[in-house]
Amino acid sequence: HAHHHAHVLRLHAHEQRLHALHHAHVLWVHAHHHAYVLRFHAHYHAYEQRLHAHHHAHEQRLHAHHHAHVLRLHAHHHAHVLWVHAHHHAYVLRFHAHYHAHEQRLHAHH
Repeated sequence: HAHHHAHVLRLHAHEQRLHALHHAHVLWVHAHHHAYVLRFHAHYHAYEQRLHAHHHAHEQRLHAHHHAHVLRLHAHHHAHVLWVHAHHHAYVLRFHAHYHAHEQRLHAHH
């Protein structure tokens, strides 16, 4: 009888030990799952921020490029206008000189 009792107590102790181990395992898994989830979230958030920053930088680069293009066009337009203006003046002056010479020749002839 005593032998049987000791056996039962031993089994009970074993059972409790298993139960405790099981609990420890569950807590371990739970903790690691949480750590994993938090790490994933942090990683994802950093990724999101990187994407956002990249997008913003891209946008700014496009904007700057567009401005440079507009300014270049503007400068070219101005240069063209000045070129036309200068050539028009040269033409007008040449015409006047030619006309003046013609007038003088007429006058001398007369």
